[in-house]
Amino acid sequence: MWKICAFLIVVTNCAICSHIDPINHYQTGKENSLHRDLCEFIKVIPIDEIRNLTKHFYANDEAMRESYDYLRNEGLRKIADGLSQISILKKFIGYLNDTGVDFAELKKQLGRILLTSDETKSIIVNEEGEGSGAGSLGGINAFFNEALQMISQEDVFTLFFTKIEQSSAFSGFLEKLSTSDYENMMDNMKQNHGIRELYFDLHAHGIDALEWVKSLKGFAGY
Repeated sequence: MWKICAFLIVVTNCAICSHIDPINHYQTGKENSLHRDLCEFIKVIPIDEIRNLTKHFYANDEAMRESYDYLRNEGLRKIADGLSQISILKKFIGYLNDTGVDFAELKKQLGRILLTSDETKSIIVNEEGEGSGAGSLGGINAFFNEALQMISQEDVFTLFFTKIEQSSAFSGFLEKLSTSDYENMMDNMKQNHGIRELYFDLHAHGIDALEWVKSLKGFAGY
């Protein structure tokens, strides 16, 4: 199950890295079978249900509102900029780009999950307990865990193993995750001073990145 876990973590990184401008340029005409494979995984995500959950948390959890606004307006860009400083991660993203992964399109599709500023402004906030600074529903970390549980584990696993059997691009991608380059990338991320600063910055805004990774590992049965 470690490959599923590694795959989920890398896809999460790719989603964040889609905010890095230099890699948002996709050259048409390239083989894009891996891109199509990744898009199929995005289709497994119940976007409407997660958006409704987001609205529920946003309306009823003050801590969630603060974290969500920060992440959408500033946090994602900070994370993307921080990750872009890690040379081995840039190399890995370059590999994905060369195989035909359209990061601009991934950003567009994943962006459908996020609420816009206008949408959040239209949400009627439950002001009961407002100002306490506490997250009555558990904050954005509890939201992430609940949102993850909405995704069908069976559908993800079935698609994952189907792709291994039927897609040479996808199986080649997984082999890339088995190389020392991937291990070095993860080690560099753990030890990178800038990434540590990002972690503490996110934590200060109520976002526990390690808890999110833990949730992804649990989803993958790792």
